[in-house]
Amino acid sequence: MIALRASMLLRENGIPAWISAPDIMPPFETGVFVGGESFVRPAREILAATTAESLTPETGWESTAAPDIRRLDASLAPDCPGCGRALPMDPGLTQCPACGTPANVTERLLERHGPEVFVSLYPDDSDDAPEAALANCHVVCQCTYPLDGLGTTGRCPECGAPFDKRVVLGWAKRSL
Repeated sequence: MIALRASMLLRENGIPAWISAPDIMPPFETGVFVGGESFVRPAREILAATTAESLTPETGWESTAAPDIRRLDASLAPDCPGCGRALPMDPGLTQCPACGTPANVTERLLERHGPEVFVSLYPDDSDDAPEAALANCHVVCQCTYPLDGLGTTGRCPECGAPFDKRVVLGWAKRSL
């Protein structure tokens, strides 16, 4: 969690940063990577001025990250497990107003529609990476040709494969 928060802090400061997955990078720990040598020193300075406590999420953050289900279309409202009536889109609801059966509307939405039902409730800021930072990122093509200094998108000069640095760095949800 601390590595993720550190990479977010660096991106907020215009430094392209991402984390490794702990199960694929020996010694099986999560690490923070930055987009090129020119970003290493500023990244270290930012992180040195940041305490581990400030990177640790505050307690209770989960409730602030909950989706505001009141913004969903009413036709998606799940049924009460007791009486079968549509539950109101109220995230604080703990029981059905009609029959009193315990019910969590958010959990019922998830069961009925899957996690995709919440996608529209979160902002899509995946394309907010600064263009200058992306142009200077150390990214390699699938053929291992370095794409340093090239634009954000294009074709590899070595093998001709299309690339999008946002996709390579995990900053975009689309694929080539």
